[in-house]
Amino acid sequence: MKKLFFPFSIMLIFSLLAMECGKDPLIVYPETGLNGDNILRESDVEISAMDEAYDDHEYSLRAELPEDTTLKVIISAPDDGVFFFDEVNWDRTNTESGDKQFTAVGPLNYDALVRFTGTGSAEIRIYENGSEEPTRMKTLSW
Repeated sequence: MKKLFFPFSIMLIFSLLAMECGKDPLIVYPETGLNGDNILRESDVEISAMDEAYDDHEYSLRAELPEDTTLKVIISAPDDGVFFFDEVNWDRTNTESGDKQFTAVGPLNYDALVRFTGTGSAEIRIYENGSEEPTRMKTLSW
């Protein structure tokens, strides 16, 4: 019985290691970034719009990409409702439909200052490592 168990155990260990090595490295979305709560984080974010005094209503668009990873973030929101500033490392373009598209390639950390005005909502679609379908989606309201 021991003679069968040992080779089986070795094969199982190597199979598990091979499966782990084939996985894409994980992109990290911290709870906060350089400018406040991270709107890309997994958990919900309570959004407050700016007032005339600009009091502490700043948010981050932060992602930490390990080597050999890519990220595309598409934000659909009213043009006069969401503003992005101080974009650290992001490559930003506006799509034909008016969406804001942010792209990133690892290994780097990415961040941007985000402010919201008035009332509205935004849909965020996150595409990791060349995925054609969103890896994750979230909606923000303010």
